[in-house]
Amino acid sequence: MSSDLVDDLARLSAEGRKEVLQKASVQRKRRIRMAIAEIRHVHLSTMTGRAAAREIAAAVRGYRGKHATLRQHIVSRLEQELGHLEDVPGESAIRQMPEFQ
Repeated sequence: MSSDLVDDLARLSAEGRKEVLQKASVQRKRRIRMAIAEIRHVHLSTMTGRAAAREIAAAVRGYRGKHATLRQHIVSRLEQELGHLEDVPGESAIRQMPEFQ
């Protein structure tokens, strides 16, 4: 994290920091949705929405199973787009995204 960013945050009021964090959270969720939608469209388009959501969730949780190569590719694409995968939603939340309906 850049020291300039930290300095800028330190100068903000508590309300200003809260607003910045809220905007960052919204941006993060949007990036997650976009990355998952891209994977669904490019790599899992032949699967049903339920099966695609299951594959993405299993890959993020580290399960290998019979689709180990596909899941490794999903993880690498998500990490490339998002950096870390700690807040990627589970299968049921992924299935509720419009791309999986």
